[in-house]
Amino acid sequence: MARAPRGGLQIGGLRHRVTFERQGGTGGRDSLGGVIDDWSTLAVRWGDLAPVSGREEFDSDQHRGEITHRLWVRYGSDIADLSSADRFTFDSRIFDIEVVKNPRERNRFFEIQAVERDT
Repeated sequence: MARAPRGGLQIGGLRHRVTFERQGGTGGRDSLGGVIDDWSTLAVRWGDLAPVSGREEFDSDQHRGEITHRLWVRYGSDIADLSSADRFTFDSRIFDIEVVKNPRERNRFFEIQAVERDT
């Protein structure tokens, strides 16, 4: 597992503007009774996003791909309670958060592992 540099994240490396989102508790319904995906913005941050691994599956004539990414962002009280129930977006891409790590529990930055949704 890669670690952030000993001195912390470098400002120049934080070149991806990401938006953290949390699913709303109301979850309204559409005219057909389906649940509406209701996500609200928690915070917008600069981060360092990089692909880590990928895999492809073929099942019942369907092709599915999965790409895992790692995101480094500076710590902030507005995202201190991020969890696997949250997600982030970058451009028009959506990433489901799997793991949020606070290296050395120092509240300086987060290492986030996420899977890009196949849209």
